[in-house]
Amino acid sequence: MAEMFKTTHHIFHNEFKNSRNGFAHVSNMFTSDGYELTTARANYINRTWERFTFQSVMRSAVHEMVEELTSIFRNRFKEEHGVNRMTRKNKDLFKQFLEDNKDVRIHRTTLSELELTEKELRGN
Repeated sequence: MAEMFKTTHHIFHNEFKNSRNGFAHVSNMFTSDGYELTTARANYINRTWERFTFQSVMRSAVHEMVEELTSIFRNRFKEEHGVNRMTRKNKDLFKQFLEDNKDVRIHRTTLSELELTEKELRGN
Protein backbone atom coordinates (compact mmCIF):
# COMPACT_ATOMS: atom_id res chain seq x y z
CA MET A 1 0.00 0.00 0.00
CA ALA A 2 1.45 3.38 -1.00
CA GLU A 3 0.09 6.79 -0.15
CA MET A 4 1.07 10.35 -1.08
CA PHE A 5 0.84 13.17 1.46
CA LYS A 6 1.45 16.80 0.49
CA THR A 7 2.33 19.79 2.62
CA THR A 8 3.08 23.31 1.42
CA HIS A 9 6.78 22.60 0.76
CA HIS A 10 7.13 18.80 0.75
CA ILE A 11 5.67 15.63 -0.69
CA PHE A 12 5.81 12.36 1.23
CA HIS A 13 5.61 8.99 -0.50
CA ASN A 14 4.56 6.57 2.23
CA GLU A 15 4.54 2.80 2.04
CA PHE A 16 3.33 0.00 4.24
CA LYS A 17 5.61 -3.05 4.20
CA ASN A 18 5.44 -6.41 5.90
CA SER A 19 8.47 -7.35 7.95
CA ARG A 20 9.66 -10.48 9.68
CA ASN A 21 8.22 -9.47 13.07
CA GLY A 22 5.29 -7.26 12.08
CA PHE A 23 5.15 -4.38 9.66
CA ALA A 24 6.92 -1.15 8.77
CA HIS A 25 6.02 2.30 7.56
CA VAL A 26 8.52 3.85 5.15
CA SER A 27 8.36 7.50 4.14
CA ASN A 28 10.37 9.14 1.38
CA MET A 29 10.44 12.91 1.72
CA PHE A 30 10.69 15.05 -1.43
CA THR A 31 10.79 18.76 -2.17
CA SER A 32 7.73 20.10 -3.97
CA ASP A 33 9.68 19.87 -7.27
CA GLY A 34 10.50 16.17 -6.78
CA TYR A 35 14.03 16.16 -5.32
CA GLU A 36 14.35 13.37 -2.73
CA LEU A 37 15.60 14.63 0.62
CA THR A 38 15.53 11.67 2.98
CA THR A 39 13.89 8.37 3.89
CA ALA A 40 12.62 7.30 7.30
CA ARG A 41 11.41 3.90 8.49
CA ALA A 42 9.45 2.84 11.55
CA ASN A 43 9.01 -0.83 12.48
CA TYR A 44 5.99 -1.99 14.45
CA ILE A 45 5.16 -5.35 16.01
CA ASN A 46 1.39 -5.19 16.08
CA ARG A 47 -0.12 -1.69 15.78
CA THR A 48 0.64 2.00 15.96
CA TRP A 49 -0.79 4.77 18.10
CA GLU A 50 -0.65 7.45 15.44
CA ARG A 51 -3.38 10.00 14.93
CA PHE A 52 -3.26 9.27 11.21
CA THR A 53 -1.43 6.65 9.17
CA PHE A 54 2.28 7.35 8.58
CA GLN A 55 2.33 10.34 10.97
CA SER A 56 5.29 9.11 13.02
CA VAL A 57 7.47 8.20 10.08
CA MET A 58 6.79 11.50 8.27
CA ARG A 59 7.66 13.47 11.41
CA SER A 60 10.79 11.38 11.79
CA ALA A 61 11.86 12.22 8.22
CA VAL A 62 11.39 15.95 8.84
CA HIS A 63 13.26 15.80 12.17
CA GLU A 64 16.09 13.97 10.42
CA MET A 65 16.33 16.74 7.81
CA VAL A 66 16.30 19.48 10.47
CA GLU A 67 19.08 17.70 12.39
CA GLU A 68 21.13 17.26 9.23
CA LEU A 69 20.69 20.92 8.26
CA THR A 70 21.51 22.05 11.80
CA SER A 71 24.74 20.05 11.73
CA ILE A 72 25.74 21.43 8.33
CA PHE A 73 24.91 25.01 9.31
CA ARG A 74 26.65 24.65 12.70
CA ASN A 75 29.87 23.63 10.94
CA ARG A 76 29.49 26.46 8.43
CA PHE A 77 28.79 28.95 11.24
CA LYS A 78 31.88 27.82 13.17
CA GLU A 79 34.03 28.10 10.05
CA GLU A 80 32.75 31.53 9.04
CA HIS A 81 33.05 32.95 12.55
CA GLY A 82 36.34 31.23 13.49
CA VAL A 83 34.66 29.43 16.40
CA ASN A 84 36.13 26.29 17.96
CA ARG A 85 33.77 26.03 20.92
CA MET A 86 30.14 27.08 21.08
CA THR A 87 29.92 29.49 24.01
CA ARG A 88 26.56 30.83 25.20
CA LYS A 89 27.03 33.93 23.03
CA ASN A 90 27.89 31.82 19.96
CA LYS A 91 24.93 29.50 20.65
CA ASP A 92 22.61 32.51 20.75
CA LEU A 93 24.06 33.84 17.48
CA PHE A 94 23.72 30.41 15.89
CA LYS A 95 20.14 30.05 17.11
CA GLN A 96 19.29 33.39 15.48
CA PHE A 97 21.11 32.27 12.32
CA LEU A 98 18.91 29.14 12.19
CA GLU A 99 15.73 31.11 12.79
CA ASP A 100 16.62 33.39 9.88
CA ASN A 101 17.48 30.47 7.56
CA LYS A 102 14.89 29.78 4.87
CA ASP A 103 15.58 26.02 4.62
CA VAL A 104 15.14 25.45 8.34
CA ARG A 105 11.94 27.54 8.37
CA ILE A 106 10.53 25.45 5.52
CA HIS A 107 11.07 22.20 7.44
CA ARG A 108 9.63 23.67 10.62
CA THR A 109 6.58 24.76 8.63
CA THR A 110 6.15 21.18 7.44
CA LEU A 111 6.31 19.94 11.04
CA SER A 112 3.66 22.49 11.99
CA GLU A 113 1.46 21.35 9.13
CA LEU A 114 1.74 17.73 10.26
CA GLU A 115 0.67 18.83 13.75
CA LEU A 116 -2.22 20.86 12.31
CA THR A 117 -3.34 17.82 10.35
CA GLU A 118 -3.35 15.84 13.59
CA LYS A 119 -5.49 18.50 15.30
CA GLU A 120 -7.89 18.64 12.35
CA LEU A 121 -8.37 14.89 12.55
CA ARG A 122 -9.13 15.16 16.28
CA GLY A 123 -11.66 17.89 15.56
CA ASN A 124 -9.82 20.65 17.55
